Amino acid sequence: AAWLGSLEVLPTVAALRAHALEIADQVVHENAGKWESASTRDLERVDAVARAIVNRLLHDPTVRMKELRDDRVHARMALVRDLFGLAEDEGSLGLGAGAEESELPASSGEQLAEVRRLRQRRR
Repeated sequence: AAWLGSLEVLPTVAALRAHALEIADQVVHENAGKWESASTRDLERVDAVARAIVNRLLHDPTVRMKELRDDRVHARMALVRDLFGLAEDEGSLGLGAGAEESELPASSGEQLAEVRRLRQRRR
């Protein structure tokens, strides 16, 4: 029965990670023009650091969510989805986007970078 709770948690964990990585990617791309002297290798390092920050920030909450085994798992996952603006229906293991591009706030006159899904980034 413990594995049933984890089935409910995994889509939320995956959606949260995908959402956080999309935000990190967006911020890196929005600022890419400010590093005109940066080499391709430097930009790859910046991207790696941004991903490392996301991974470290989400590690403990992810572990805690996966360890949840009580009758309030559904309510807790609904709260996490609500707090982070994750889609109610995360789709296949939560790989749906958290906030759609049209929901992102426009920056002060700057063009926002394209936000791609995790699967698109790895191609």
